[in-house]
Amino acid sequence: MRPSSAPLPIVCDLSALSPEQRAREQALLAELRPIFRDPQETVQGFSVIVSAEPTLLARLGEFLALERLCCQFLQFDLSVTAEQGPVTLHVYGGPRAKAFLRSTFFA
Repeated sequence: MRPSSAPLPIVCDLSALSPEQRAREQALLAELRPIFRDPQETVQGFSVIVSAEPTLLARLGEFLALERLCCQFLQFDLSVTAEQGPVTLHVYGGPRAKAFLRSTFFA
């Protein structure tokens, strides 16, 4: 067992998804990339504003559920503010994950 303070290796397990799930994950990412607005680099990763449109939020949830199966080193926090305020997605995996995040999510 890995000590809790040790970072997870930056490795994606492509076998964690079936071919159908992988295709769906890639299709969702292609659909979602354009709605990631105002990317901000943070110490551990990135934050973006996303559309609060219910259908897009549902697709984002589906994408995150698939992504976390293959990229277990990533952490996702979705912040939905009161009064129809902005929705923010925080994606991080430590400083070493930034290059992966930049090229995968925000390219």
